[in-house]
Amino acid sequence: MDEQKELAAKEYKFEAAVANANVEEKIVSSKDLADPVVIAQLMYSLKDERERTNSLIATAISKIEKLEMQVEKLESELGKARKKEKTLLGEVDSELLGYVKKMRMVTAGEVQKHFDYKGRNGASSRLHRLFSLGYLDKRQAGRNVHYIMK
Repeated sequence: MDEQKELAAKEYKFEAAVANANVEEKIVSSKDLADPVVIAQLMYSLKDERERTNSLIATAISKIEKLEMQVEKLESELGKARKKEKTLLGEVDSELLGYVKKMRMVTAGEVQKHFDYKGRNGASSRLHRLFSLGYLDKRQAGRNVHYIMK
């Protein structure tokens, strides 16, 4: 919240400075540009404006860095959660992985016959789930999808 208030205050100051600069632009005539004092005032205003801009950019960069750190933290937590999920396989999935390891390459039809599934959809969905969890790779060969161990 404090950062938002600071940013809002800086934005307000920036808008006020821009408004002042616009007024100064109207006051300064081509005759005044020959005066070194006027040029010095304009250069000083430009310096102040650049400092404010740099401050706003630095604030934005620090916020982006904080967000990147939070994203990295969340990604690592997600990775840990996925690793835990991998270790919590059911009995049927463990048997299925053992079968795939033994056969080296299987299709849903082969799994259906070996595990006595009523239809191919059950075998296919279980194989696809193991693929999604990262245990299996799959390769398309015509209409058949072959699953292999990673």
